[in-house]
Amino acid sequence: MSFPSESEQLKVKRQLTFTPIKDEWNEYKLEDGRILKVKLILTEVYELEGVDPATGKKNCLIKSTNVIATELPRRES
Repeated sequence: MSFPSESEQLKVKRQLTFTPIKDEWNEYKLEDGRILKVKLILTEVYELEGVDPATGKKNCLIKSTNVIATELPRRES
């Protein structure tokens, strides 16, 4: 099985507009009790030329940024 070269994989067909549906955090409990919260923020979406040879589906390229926050453990009263 051969894969397309990088230049073949990244031929942008067009930029797509989008509307967020859910904006949720991934949360992880750290060993010191803090909660680590991580969220991916999508900034741009592009439809690529062609389709994925394995699935036959269209490919997209995304640009994103991550937001990270920590919370201290909750104290019980």
